[in-house]
Amino acid sequence: MLIKAALNGARLHKEHPQIPISPDQLAIASKSVVEAGANALHIHPRNKNGQESLTASDISAAINAIRSSSVEVPIGISTGEWIEPNVNARLTLIKSWTVLPDFASVNFNEEGAQKVAHLILNRNIGLEAGINSTDALLRFLKFARISDALRVLIEIPDLHPDQANNLLLEIESLLDQRQLKLPRLLHGYDNSVWPMIEKAAKRKYDTRIGFEDTVFLPTGKLSNNNAELVQAAIQIINESSGA
Repeated sequence: MLIKAALNGARLHKEHPQIPISPDQLAIASKSVVEAGANALHIHPRNKNGQESLTASDISAAINAIRSSSVEVPIGISTGEWIEPNVNARLTLIKSWTVLPDFASVNFNEEGAQKVAHLILNRNIGLEAGINSTDALLRFLKFARISDALRVLIEIPDLHPDQANNLLLEIESLLDQRQLKLPRLLHGYDNSVWPMIEKAAKRKYDTRIGFEDTVFLPTGKLSNNNAELVQAAIQIINESSGA
């Protein structure tokens, strides 16, 4: 089972002082989560001002710092439109990358998602199809190169438990109807995080955990760091899968 550590996302130090921002901080956090049991990473590189960035220099600095710290698991990044809202500008930035991540997530609810996804694949980067709604999934199902994707990233928003479960069932139903054989990674945000990890374990899906998704442990206590979240996720996975 793939356990991906999402180290920072768009969160800032005001949400938790241990959010890794700089390349060195990302490297330290990466090493700790891999030692805790994570076998893939998802990061949001930042510029010198701490803002999310898709520029070649910021992508290179983050990835090189992690790889230089003897971390050998796959590294993925976000291509979210909030980082660069203009689609053409986002495509230009991705074309300029000199150090490539192993995979990148493309949110199919966003404008220009298919163009971004095509470019990611053309650059020989693994494509994670981010699906946070049935509409996003329907758009992905129309993608011409759907079978080339690395995995489907089922991302359940911060919803009431019943709403979160219903959305998951709707997405799964559509995937099953299409008989899409791509691997599925299931994760949530904030209140949906821990229930989705449990469901992922029971369904034998891959999953994700880290400060991007929550800063709290299942007990409601503030987590000390990303590694502690990974350890908590592994405990839930072991209990849910009967390991």
